Amino acid sequence: MSSLVELQSPPDPGHGRLVVLESGRQVPFDVLRIFLLLDVPQDAPRGNHAHRGQHQLIVPIRGRFAVETVDREGTKRFTLEDPGFGLHLPPLTWLSMTSADTLSSAMVLASAPYDEEDYIRDRAEFERLTRQ
Repeated sequence: MSSLVELQSPPDPGHGRLVVLESGRQVPFDVLRIFLLLDVPQDAPRGNHAHRGQHQLIVPIRGRFAVETVDREGTKRFTLEDPGFGLHLPPLTWLSMTSADTLSSAMVLASAPYDEEDYIRDRAEFERLTRQ
């Protein structure tokens, strides 16, 4: 089930904000790929797919994202806007997200290298798999 993960963010007054992401601690999987979603226009859709075996953690960097996830346990909605929290997406979680602000950006940590075979892009196929 998708869930918000509080990231380590120790106070550092007068020096900006430090957010720590460590595999096995804040990140509940080993990170093998990192990619950035940069300057996403307001209301632009992202995601609209699931992964067969890959975990992901989405961390907002700038702006806000409205997120909807669907898995075997139902539908959840999240607003991602604080870099101190990431959204964990386990395998077989359908992700739909849109930028709620102009030019929002996020960092995504993934448990595997890019593999098109891991993607489920057809919603009907996803629903069949999650009913099994």
